[in-house]
Amino acid sequence: MDVEFTVVVTPPYHTSKLQVWLPVPQSDSAQEVTGYSVTTYPLEVRAQLEAEPLYGNTFAYLEFDHPEGAQLIRQTYRVTTRELRWQLGNPARVTEWPESFGKYLRSDASVTLGDQLTALAREIVPTPGDPREDLARILDWVLANLSYDHATCSL
Repeated sequence: MDVEFTVVVTPPYHTSKLQVWLPVPQSDSAQEVTGYSVTTYPLEVRAQLEAEPLYGNTFAYLEFDHPEGAQLIRQTYRVTTRELRWQLGNPARVTEWPESFGKYLRSDASVTLGDQLTALAREIVPTPGDPREDLARILDWVLANLSYDHATCSL
């Protein structure tokens, strides 16, 4: 499948430097990404691909010098996907995770739950049990009770 993902960034009037980071799709066991490219308009800027060290995610970094007006950033690539069939059967609860999982299990100060969200989660799942079932209950609640409207989102 050919993919085109275009982002329009409108900087404030007389911005001296506009910096943009965009995630780059990666190949893994479920998909192969080929032919990745980035173009910009009206200013021509070359994207630098950088990998962040902790999780290995790749980002395209673009820096626009004195952009006047909206800048279009177009990413194009081809994705070949594979079907994965998971046969979990009766999975056992992990009592001790391998050391390599440590970076995924630590808390993150940029993710704030707050008292209100914690209380809501406890209302939806009053007595935690199987983590998969608990997560499914929360996701079911989200789908039944929340809606997203881009017109009222905060940026």
